[in-house]
Amino acid sequence: MASRPQTPRDATASSETLIKLVGLPGLSDYLHFVKTRVVGGADLPKRALVDQWRRGNDHFHALETSEAGRADEIECLPLPVELAAQKRKLMAHRHFRHSFGELPATIKWVELTKLLASQHSVAPDFSGRIAKQLGKRPTPAALFDFCLPSDRVPAPFRIQRLGENRYVFASDSSDFRAHETRLIAAELASKTASYGPVTSGLQVPIGYGSNLLSGIKSERRVVLQNGYHRAFALMALGITHAPMVIQTVTRTDELDLVASSEVSENASFYFRAERPPILSDFLDPLVAHHFALQRLETRIEVEITVRTTTGPAARPM
Repeated sequence: MASRPQTPRDATASSETLIKLVGLPGLSDYLHFVKTRVVGGADLPKRALVDQWRRGNDHFHALETSEAGRADEIECLPLPVELAAQKRKLMAHRHFRHSFGELPATIKWVELTKLLASQHSVAPDFSGRIAKQLGKRPTPAALFDFCLPSDRVPAPFRIQRLGENRYVFASDSSDFRAHETRLIAAELASKTASYGPVTSGLQVPIGYGSNLLSGIKSERRVVLQNGYHRAFALMALGITHAPMVIQTVTRTDELDLVASSEVSENASFYFRAERPPILSDFLDPLVAHHFALQRLETRIEVEITVRTTTGPAARPM
């Protein structure tokens, strides 16, 4: 029997457990992941890692026959009637309107296990912590607020000034991001403390996404777009269906507007293959393997360069 690679035991508080689907296309990507991200991964025997990946790959190939078309059977049901008021409130929220304005969006009661999984890893410890907030037998209203919070407490973040006009923002959350840079209206800019009149300004917002459980539907399939840890936590609790924002695409080109690059660049695999990876695979020990990873943080560096020049005035248009 081929030897199995074991996650090293020298994991510390600076590491976290990750469940990763092993056996999907991209053997070289998997070997690079183990070598660069897994604690002690550089010391694991490559032969054992290849054997592990091959077994997973064989299992995924077997599923193409035994579970062909399973992703097409996902249930997208109407919300329970008692959630109508929560639905209206969420869809009127400015974060919802800004996040889901490009394509038609609605909220459905969606079957979790058959969601397409374009993200091939989850952190079970984090999922377990957020599941404790919900409890084992949540009401539909509590489940709605857990999956689709209209208001949320932002994760902690840090700011470090590196120079006169250079800053680094950091957070342990992978959802940390820079928002769209925009001009500040004169009325708002004029309220800035300064040594003279202020006529305009530039805003570089740093923060988080809408953090709503959401998916993208194409024909009969739904790919999970955001909220993997909550979806995994619910599935691990035995909860079969949950409220989810669903955006519907009718053409492949529309994926570029709303989908991750993984989905838009591999649309035929996720929406045409007989049996692409689905959320329930994270509970399958034949392909879902645990690794100890070094903890990561998301850093956003902002450097402001201001140049003032004097020259001939531009001609009027």
